[in-house]
Amino acid sequence: MNNPAIMVLTHERDQTAAEIERLSDDLKEARAKLRSLDEAIATLTGQPAPERGRGAGPTLNEQVSEVLQEKPGKTPAEIADILTANGRETSNTTISSILSRMRKEGEVENRDGRWFLSAEIEKGSDESEPQSSLGPYGRGPGSTSSSPEGSIPSGSTAGRYPSPPLSRSVRDLDDDIPF
Repeated sequence: MNNPAIMVLTHERDQTAAEIERLSDDLKEARAKLRSLDEAIATLTGQPAPERGRGAGPTLNEQVSEVLQEKPGKTPAEIADILTANGRETSNTTISSILSRMRKEGEVENRDGRWFLSAEIEKGSDESEPQSSLGPYGRGPGSTSSSPEGSIPSGSTAGRYPSPPLSRSVRDLDDDIPF
């Protein structure tokens, strides 16, 4: 590690890490001081001290839901930008994780990379899209579910008519790969 550039960068990195640690400690102290001042004011006025930390204000999930309710069809990056602009600093990766959990709970749906509240999807489909007569998994109403999804139904014409042969001018995609 005798490379001068690496030594300079390592030194700069160490200084930055130390500064972050110092600022983090300063922030903890400032929050503790703020809490003490709020408690003193509450004691003198007879009012309850404001809540801080977890449990104070809406959760990030609630804030994401509010954004999607007001502005449906946003990407995770757009949602993060809106929340950050409104004082809740977050990242698109955090928002993506929250949206994935919310999708598992059935609260949101993803359409082409854009997110919607499930209620918005249902409301929108009632107004603009005709309802399909097909049942679950693309089966018609009254279809039995004894055949697995994706199987060829007994009345299907699949397999009766052979597919046309591929043109000889179509190359294999592997032809240009040098291995």
